[in-house]
Formats: sequence, C-alpha cells, structure tokens
Amino acid sequence: MKKTKTARRVLFSLLGFLGCLLSARADLPRSISVLGTCAHETTPDRSRILLTVDVRKKTSGEAREGAAKIYEQIRSEVTALKLPEGEVTTSEYISEEVKEWEKNRMVSKGFHTRISLKVETRLVSRLSEVIEIGTRAGVTEMSALSFYVTEKKIRDEKLACQKEAVLNARVQAEAMALALDGKVGEVLSIADSSSPPADEPHPMMMKTLGSDRAERSAPVLEAGLSRVTATVAVVFRLK
Repeated sequence: MKKTKTARRVLFSLLGFLGCLLSARADLPRSISVLGTCAHETTPDRSRILLTVDVRKKTSGEAREGAAKIYEQIRSEVTALKLPEGEVTTSEYISEEVKEWEKNRMVSKGFHTRISLKVETRLVSRLSEVIEIGTRAGVTEMSALSFYVTEKKIRDEKLACQKEAVLNARVQAEAMALALDGKVGEVLSIADSSSPPADEPHPMMMKTLGSDRAERSAPVLEAGLSRVTATVAVVFRLK
C-alpha cells in the first residue's frame, strides 16, 4: 500500500513538471535559428627575407673582417632603399673555428664567421630589390622568405566579414520565413561562432650559390592569398 502511494506521488510530480515545461515552452516566441557565413581572400601586407654571409678564412680575424665587409655593404644598400615600414636587423652572428675529424683526431681547418641580416617590409614587391642587392654582394644564402597578413589587417578583414555574415544570416532567415508564410522579426540573440584566425605565412626557400650569381636577375615575387572567414549564429523572431 505504501509503495502504491509513493508511486502515485512520483507520477503526479512528473506530470506537474511536464506541465510546467509545456507551459514555459508555450511562452517562448517562435523563432528561426541560422548560421551566417562569410569568406574573404586578402593579400599579405608584410614580407621578410634573411640574407646570410658566411666567410671562411685561415685566421679568425680574416674571417670576421671578410664577413663584416660584405654584411656592411648589404646593410648600407638595403637601408638606402628606404623600404615602406622597413625593418633591418641582425638576426645571427657566429664566429668560430672549423674543425674536421681526420686520422682519429680533430684537425683545424680555419675559421668562419656567419652573419645574418633580416629584412622586413610592407611592400612585398620591394623584396626583389633586396634579393638583387644580396646577389650582387655575393651572400652565401638567402632564406626564410615569407609573406603574411598582419594582425591589424586580419582584424579589419574579420570585422568586414562579420558584417557580411550577419547579412547572410538575415537572407537565409527571410527565405525560411517566406516558405512558412511568415516574416522575420527582431533579433533575439547573436553570437560569433568563428574559429580563431590562423596565421598563414607563405614560406619560400632560396639559396644563391655559384660563381655566376652576380649575373642572375632578381625574381618577380608574388604572394599567395590568405583566407579570412566569419560565422555568426543568429536567432530571429518569426512573425
């Protein structure tokens, strides 16, 4: 008997709970939920390249002097270009003895000095001039060539894309409402559902070696496009 009464109480409680849910559901406005999307392609607005001088001589002094002479020549000519928003910095300096293993022992083969100059600029096309300077000067290596979109440009593109995504969401909602013989009302909620923007550098590798390097012309550089996307979740009232 006690078990029957308990079961009845539980049943009545469940029925009451379901009644509350149905009542609350009835109070909710009719709505349409959509995902608005946008995708923009943008060109990189920043580029960089690394010019490396590596000189090997019999003495440490000769190696340092030889590398410094070429490095200063490159730095001076690159600085004279007055690149838009340009940055010229030393990224590496190594001066050490060169040893090789011969007949069960390490034998000195002289000294080498390695200096790297990192060049950055806003205008991608101007890097061709930097490459030409490095080629004429006889750099050992040109590497780490890359193009990328700055954070400021990504933010600007993302804001523009978000606006487009919101408009896309409204177009979808209006099409759905029309199919239901209804109309789109005010926005009940909106949220950015986009993934964090990924850094998309476009790396390339270059090396300039050989006796004919002074005769080589600088290549025409073209940066690939980067993709900026936005997704917004919007809930509209359905009239």
